[in-house]
Amino acid sequence: MRKFLTLFVMVIIVSASFFNCSDDKATNPAPEDDDYELITVPATTGYLMGYEAVATPVHTVSLDEFQIGKYEVTYELWLDVKTWAESNGYTFVNAGRQGSDVSTSTDQHPVTMISWRDCIAWCNAYSEKEGLTPVYYTTLEQTTAYRNSSMDGDIGNDCVDRDADGFRLPTEAEWEYAARYIDGTSVSSGAQHSGYNLDSDIGDCAWYVDNSDESTHPVGQLQMNSLGAKDMAGNVWEWCWDWYAVYLSTSQDNPLGSASGTQRVLRGASWGDNAFYCRAAYRYKYDPTSLYSRSGFRVCRGGSAL
Repeated sequence: MRKFLTLFVMVIIVSASFFNCSDDKATNPAPEDDDYELITVPATTGYLMGYEAVATPVHTVSLDEFQIGKYEVTYELWLDVKTWAESNGYTFVNAGRQGSDVSTSTDQHPVTMISWRDCIAWCNAYSEKEGLTPVYYTTLEQTTAYRNSSMDGDIGNDCVDRDADGFRLPTEAEWEYAARYIDGTSVSSGAQHSGYNLDSDIGDCAWYVDNSDESTHPVGQLQMNSLGAKDMAGNVWEWCWDWYAVYLSTSQDNPLGSASGTQRVLRGASWGDNAFYCRAAYRYKYDPTSLYSRSGFRVCRGGSAL
């Protein structure tokens, strides 16, 4: 009888260990608090941005060191900062939503249903809440921080304080480098998903149309890329700073993108897109004042391309 009980206990322990470790897609999710984890991205003296037949012309880009979010901004963090902001002079056009469906999503899903301008105001609010200097301003004189996402007029490159230490959106060049980063001297192919060099199975790295069950998922559940960032392919499209425009063919240092345009850049694809759109070099665009239900964002700090 004693041998039977011992064997029974061992079976339970082994079974518990198996079920606890077998689902790789549920490991190391984002922490459930308002601490946003940033990863340092080393400087590069030049990587080939773009990819033939995906985003051209391919061109050389150099970047200073910067930091980028390990995760997409969750609804929990969005709401925490937004609540503080609205008590401190900020106005947001859109309230934001828990992922793709409020009936099934949680606070740990990426925030969605926000415009590019909402993101810009939120970044400034997060900066001020944490005692940092805001990055974005309403005019080129940079006397009034951008605190109202309903404000008319465009926010140009001259409205950016490049010396500020606050939170901001990544530039398109920064986003792509972080998505393709391998070891500081090489990058993965722009024709593949972020993390491809570690795991060629896109289903291990991205929530996309074939595995998402038509929904966003809590951030940080899948395979990270070589930098340590998660969900840079799939889950939600991520807003970048840049106006959408044709690439220049010349080499560039810390590019901010075009000085003007009508649509802003989105990167990374979403839960509703197929593998083609999950390519690290693929570019998408959308009106910065409009809502796109499949978009969210992650933020940066530092660097010269503010």
